[in-house]
Amino acid sequence: MKMMKTALVTASILASSALFAETSVNAGANVSANANADTGLLDNIGQRVNNTADKVGHGIENGVDKTKTSTQNAWSKAKTFASDKSKLAQDKTADLKDSASEKTQDAKDYTSEKAQKSKDYLSDKSSKAKHYTQEKTAKGKSFASEKWQKTKKALGVNEESSATQSAPKANVGVSTDASIGKHGVKTNAEASVN
Repeated sequence: MKMMKTALVTASILASSALFAETSVNAGANVSANANADTGLLDNIGQRVNNTADKVGHGIENGVDKTKTSTQNAWSKAKTFASDKSKLAQDKTADLKDSASEKTQDAKDYTSEKAQKSKDYLSDKSSKAKHYTQEKTAKGKSFASEKWQKTKKALGVNEESSATQSAPKANVGVSTDASIGKHGVKTNAEASVN
């Protein structure tokens, strides 16, 4: 509104200066025409002001239309850009979620596989240690029995006289240690021969 007022005032000042210059020339030439010119002069000024106001109004309307069109275009582009970026962000988020889910599943599978291998390995080692311990225990019992028989022979104790005499008692212990990695399996076996 302020610009419109400024444009009107500016247009009227510019138009009036040309009219005043024109009247001074006419005034010197014909005084009777001057009276008619005054009425015509006012009409002429009014028409020029109206024409100028119309031109200024059309200019402002064209400027507003251009501004409105460019603003609408910019707004449309901004909405399209924001929508595209939002869709792209959603797609990337979905991709990251799928990737994370896949990586998590891979990690679970790897961990399960390693746990099963470790379990199988420890089971195998435990089985071997148990077999080894049983074997060594059996050998220890056999050795102790053999040594006891030799000791009885050396002392002169035989089976028949052992009924009347009390035979010395001996306790023989066998201890074996078997280690498997970080886990140790210890077994103790004792054999007593009377």
